[in-house]
Amino acid sequence: MLVGVLDVYRRTAGPLSGESAGLLSVYGQAATAVLLLLTGDDDDRLDDAAGLTELADIRPVVHQAAGMVAIQLGVDLTSALLRLRAQAFATGRPLRDLAEDVVARRTRLDGPPDEHRRTPR
Repeated sequence: MLVGVLDVYRRTAGPLSGESAGLLSVYGQAATAVLLLLTGDDDDRLDDAAGLTELADIRPVVHQAAGMVAIQLGVDLTSALLRLRAQAFATGRPLRDLAEDVVARRTRLDGPPDEHRRTPR
């Protein structure tokens, strides 16, 4: 099943060795497996290309929001992204929508998870 594209960057230009290409293939397969496991078998988004794109789509706004949350909480970017994902899950909101609200300063994640608040628009 083709889910998307994996962009890979490295410090030196040139073709990948067979070993490196094999390793990247394993990483891509692992990422696909995680994506499918996280969604569950009954997720309707797995039935078409648009749904899979929605699941795999992490827009720059999500990374911008993670940076803002990292500063607000004084944590690393990985922890900030986890907090964003947890908040999106807990509130039943798409991650992208929550991220847009964080970047627009309508939502702050600056306290314990139960104190996240959304400012009026």
